[in-house]
Order: sequence, then C-alpha cells, then structure tokens
Amino acid sequence: MDSEAEKSAMDNALTKLLERAEKQHQPDSPMPLLDAAFAINKDDTLSYAEKQQKIEALEKQAKGLEKDYFGDVWENLMVRTPFDEIVAADGELD
Repeated sequence: MDSEAEKSAMDNALTKLLERAEKQHQPDSPMPLLDAAFAINKDDTLSYAEKQQKIEALEKQAKGLEKDYFGDVWENLMVRTPFDEIVAADGELD
C-alpha cells in the first residue's frame, strides 16, 4: 500500500512532468527552420538532391521540438518525389 507521502511525491513528479511537456509543446511557437524546409519541399524548381542538401542544412540548425519534427519533412519529401528521381539521386540508377 502507498502512503500519503508516496502519493504526494508521485503527484508532484507527475505535475512537474506535465508542466515541462506543456512548456516544450506550444502549438503557436514559431518554427522558421521547419517552415523553410517545407517550402523547399514544395519548390518544383529544385531537384531531389538539391532539396535534400538544403533540408539537411536546416535540420543541423534545428533544436528541440523543431528538430523532432524534421521526420515529417523527410517523409513529405519522399512522398512528393518520383521514385526514379530518388534512386537516381542516390546513385543507384545508371
């Protein structure tokens, strides 16, 4: 059985954890590097390889939650790019 002190300590720990998570995730927080990466994905004048280089550079600059979201950028790039272009850029197609 848990004592009142243990319950209180667990409640305090949970409260601190939730407060920290809330501070980290603020939906209205600007994420300029992420916005720039998605803009690169939409730029049809760039090749897959050029997009890849530019996105990698932005991802290196990102920190925290913004860096975590770059998985969505890469997924979007893969979905938007024809398979043959991806393979050619990776040097696997002659």
